[in-house]
Amino acid sequence: MEIKKATKKLEAAIFAGDTAHISRKKMNKAKHQLSKLLRRYTDYESLFEAVDNGDTKLIKGSYLARRCRRFVRSQDLTPNNFWSPQLFRAMMRSIEIVAISYCWLHPVHSDPKSEHLKIIVQAIMFRLALKGPGRINDLAVFLDYSSIAQNGEHGPQYDPQPGQPRTPEEHASFKRGLINVNLWYTHQLTCVWLLKWVPERVVNKYMDRGWPFFEQAISSMITDSTNLVDLDVTSVQCGDWTSLHELCRSQRKPPLLPNTFAVMLQKKVFTNGETDMTFVAEKYQETFEEAIGSAQSLHFVDLGWNDAEAIQVAAALPYCNRLEQLSLQNNNITAEGAMAVVQAALKCTLQGLDLAGNLIDENTKPEIVRQWLAGGKVDHWLSLGSQEESSAEQIDTLADLRSLNVSSQEESSDAAISHNMVDL
Repeated sequence: MEIKKATKKLEAAIFAGDTAHISRKKMNKAKHQLSKLLRRYTDYESLFEAVDNGDTKLIKGSYLARRCRRFVRSQDLTPNNFWSPQLFRAMMRSIEIVAISYCWLHPVHSDPKSEHLKIIVQAIMFRLALKGPGRINDLAVFLDYSSIAQNGEHGPQYDPQPGQPRTPEEHASFKRGLINVNLWYTHQLTCVWLLKWVPERVVNKYMDRGWPFFEQAISSMITDSTNLVDLDVTSVQCGDWTSLHELCRSQRKPPLLPNTFAVMLQKKVFTNGETDMTFVAEKYQETFEEAIGSAQSLHFVDLGWNDAEAIQVAAALPYCNRLEQLSLQNNNITAEGAMAVVQAALKCTLQGLDLAGNLIDENTKPEIVRQWLAGGKVDHWLSLGSQEESSAEQIDTLADLRSLNVSSQEESSDAAISHNMVDL
């Protein structure tokens, strides 16, 4: 909630600063801070800041694939096995950030028999072997056991017992790392690998667990579906990354409202019980309000969604404070779902809506257009055409929106600053 409060405070300060004729230097500082907060889930800077203090370590994919035999605690990693903040910044354009969502297979060590590691290693090797378009030099992997400080272990490797707990300094680092745990799964510049497979002996499966349920839910909010991959023991038998990626693209779901998520969370299992459940519910609400609230475009294209998913999207639109473009192209949405989205769009900042390539009856399209225009929207920024017709229309619409965005962002920057300038 702190980021949301800071955003509102800055907006208020900018507005007050405009009317009170505050110095240009302070105004520019406030606008820069506001812009950075609004781009938390879309810009590189938030990722850089999350690793700068050392509380979160991103593991080198090359290390996991070639030298790692068992997950190592964050505080036991040697420096050449994770990305230093400086090298991470320098190499950002040639690496891919991957957040891995998985179930812990043991209460002391997340994967004592390296069963998950074997699957991850094969996927990494496929990814690093890709040539041509999409080629990368390495991966930067967020994997909780190795990325943030953990308690120690002792005893048998396959059935370890609790060892030394985190030191006070390590515990403080762990808490700070948790602050950004949602960032790696939600950010538009990261990929998420959902490792839902567990051995048969494990009673509580992936979707029975609270933390994996949270990670999957936030990864579907604003991340493109091409960046979501389901992994299991069969998927890594595909032979190469292209085949794996095509076969294992995760079926993205619409964003869940925080209240709905909280109710569903009550049925999930947590190792730390009520403490973790409360934290995760609050973290989800924070992530939803920040990511959905600041998103300027949302693309849910070619997902096989029907009216139920469209209605779910419509329910989320009132939370979209800056949304300009929504694409629901090439799904199975009928007039019922389309109307729900249009009516919800009238109550938010949405400017362009693409519903082309759906199952909307021709006889109902005039009424959908009428509703859209009655809400003060522009006619040619609503697309209801067939799949073939939509391609050309979409190009024109996006071009219009780009030109609009340039001017509207400049205007909103100048008119956005509010009343607590004294705190800046």
